[in-house]
Amino acid sequence: MIKIRQYIRRHPGDVISNGAVLLKRIDRRLWKIQCACGNVYVSQPAGNSGHCRECGYKQNSITRTIHGESPDTKKNASRLYGIWLNMKQRCTNPNLDFYHIYGGRGITIDPVWNDYLAFKEWALSHGYTDKLSLDRINVNGNYEPSNCRWATQKEQMRNTRRNHLLTFNGATRTMAEWSEITGISYHTLKQRINKSKWPVEKALTTPVKTLQEKGA
Repeated sequence: MIKIRQYIRRHPGDVISNGAVLLKRIDRRLWKIQCACGNVYVSQPAGNSGHCRECGYKQNSITRTIHGESPDTKKNASRLYGIWLNMKQRCTNPNLDFYHIYGGRGITIDPVWNDYLAFKEWALSHGYTDKLSLDRINVNGNYEPSNCRWATQKEQMRNTRRNHLLTFNGATRTMAEWSEITGISYHTLKQRINKSKWPVEKALTTPVKTLQEKGA
């Protein structure tokens, strides 16, 4: 099958992008183009940014100045920028593995935080450090300033909507909290309660003798 390559017919005066205007055709591919700033340069209309070299440099400089953290590539992106990007992906990208527990169940992002600079300003004024992670106070609520905080991994574990509350001797605490109190690892308690189906009292009071609790 022969593929026929189609070309877009261009004419002097056509606007291609960012206000750039075609002036005169030089050959089959190249045109004289006038940038919105008034500068004239030679380029191909297809895929052209619409900026002359000077304006192109200025635009790139503005982008780097605004984000300052390589927004167009993950190679040198800051941790905070990565947190912001992942937050947006979880809520807006149906192809993401965890989308169903975020955007898929109605979790949204405050429109103000669509701007990275606004999110960054909030983060730095609310205790962000490289050792903390973004946590929603109400795990069924949205990503917004009034419902978010910076928390340790342990605090986030306690706040997960899948957290298992255990009641023993009249006190109700999360499995993570009982782990701290008893000295029994969280994973051991989880195995005893969820997999081996031990009663709460037995799970919290039986000393750990081996890594593999055979016959549990």
